[in-house]
Amino acid sequence: MWRKLQTIAIMVLENKGWHHGYDTAEAKETVERWFAELFNPSDPVWQAGVLRQHALLLDAILHRYGTPSGGSSLAAR
Repeated sequence: MWRKLQTIAIMVLENKGWHHGYDTAEAKETVERWFAELFNPSDPVWQAGVLRQHALLLDAILHRYGTPSGGSSLAAR
């Protein structure tokens, strides 16, 4: 529950800053960093998992629908 409230609070702060400006440059930088973290976490384990899922999905799509070059082996990387 806490994470959901934190997400909403960050989105409100970012929206308010976008429309009405930030009090300081430091506040802007902090809120922008928090906002980016909502959609692209800096956790290397999370990032590796997303890239692995992407490679598997893309490989499945290319295998099913084919490619002019005859396929892909992205999931093996």
